[in-house]
Amino acid sequence: MAYDIFGRRELSRTINQMYPPGNFFRSRFFGGAIETHDTAAIDIDIYKGNRKVAPYTRATSKSTPLARTPFQTGSFKIPYIKLNRTLAAAEVLLNRPIGEHIYSDKSPQELAAAQVSKDLFEIEEAIARAEELQAAQAIVNAKIIIKGFDVDAEIVLGRDPALDIVAPVLWTAAADIHAQLRQWSALVYAKSGYSPNVLLGGAAALDAFFANAGVRSILDNRRMSAGAVNTDLQYNAARHYGSFAGLEIWEYYDMYTDDADNTDKLFIPTDSIVLASTGMLCVPHYGVIQDLAAMIPIKRFAKTIVEEDPSARVLIVQSAPAYINHTPDATMKVKVV
Repeated sequence: MAYDIFGRRELSRTINQMYPPGNFFRSRFFGGAIETHDTAAIDIDIYKGNRKVAPYTRATSKSTPLARTPFQTGSFKIPYIKLNRTLAAAEVLLNRPIGEHIYSDKSPQELAAAQVSKDLFEIEEAIARAEELQAAQAIVNAKIIIKGFDVDAEIVLGRDPALDIVAPVLWTAAADIHAQLRQWSALVYAKSGYSPNVLLGGAAALDAFFANAGVRSILDNRRMSAGAVNTDLQYNAARHYGSFAGLEIWEYYDMYTDDADNTDKLFIPTDSIVLASTGMLCVPHYGVIQDLAAMIPIKRFAKTIVEEDPSARVLIVQSAPAYINHTPDATMKVKVV
């Protein structure tokens, strides 16, 4: 479209259609202190106790020995993220940035600083989304997939196979959902010592849940908190429906773009639920930044490099996050639809 430079025009508004990363998994389950490390890998000693009851004996008898339980060591190589944005001199000097009128009185230095700030914000959001995906995979699948341009690996957290199942009676059939949830909660406790208090569901799974006649007969709609404002239960891309059978009912509908096929995918499969305990040990680990300008354990490290020919400034941000659920048996994934 041609423009008359002598005609009057007005920039009506600026539209930035952004997709802020969800924070449910990181906030609800990984809300404790982060741990930083000055290595690229970490070892975790795992000790699983037992339920032995102290045996009785006569006071005049010898004491009864109590055997020790050996521990195991798990090793994790911490994933690495290194992103960059390049700002060429021509972009600052010749191109109008979004929201600026064509006769802006801002200097090139001010425009460059604003663009670098915007780039830094978008890189931070991309890394935060990777962290949320790690946290979700640690809870939902007990396995973190690490894929990139030159890396293809996974961190297997080792959940008991009995805790990743297909419901014997699907919720689209005449399932006794209340009985199933009680049974599955007891199984999680038996395997981990943690009682689940959160139910995360995909859209199809929750549709079947609320359509179930047994659930509808139990629910006291006056006690549902879906219409209440609970400031401690507000998360981006998550919806709290209330409680049922001692479980907080949540729907998490955030998505991420999978680079493998460039399609948007859900963090939680639409046909499944996840039972989890907010009391389990979930820790955000951060490895050492492998850069001579840093070489310290830190959550993020940003730097800029000036290239002379052609003239450009490169912003580089590095991070080494590993969101590890150290108690994977305190979660259970069930395909219910």
